[in-house]
Amino acid sequence: MTSKTPRTGNQYSIHYGDYSAVICELGAKIRRFDYQGKEIFCPFGVNVLTPPCHGAVLAPGPHRIDHGADAVNGTQY
Repeated sequence: MTSKTPRTGNQYSIHYGDYSAVICELGAKIRRFDYQGKEIFCPFGVNVLTPPCHGAVLAPGPHRIDHGADAVNGTQY
């Protein structure tokens, strides 16, 4: 029997105190987030492509940009 990787990639479970989360490999998105065994926000299925939310990684972080400024398409932010 072969194991098929879910559409969202490998799944990583992390726990801290009363909190637990499942992070999917595809986009490092939070697939599930619980507090004391109760869902904090709507999870999505292991074979559902990740919705455009759920803890998307924003990189680089604003604290990593020189003087908090950046240029995108010729506009300075």
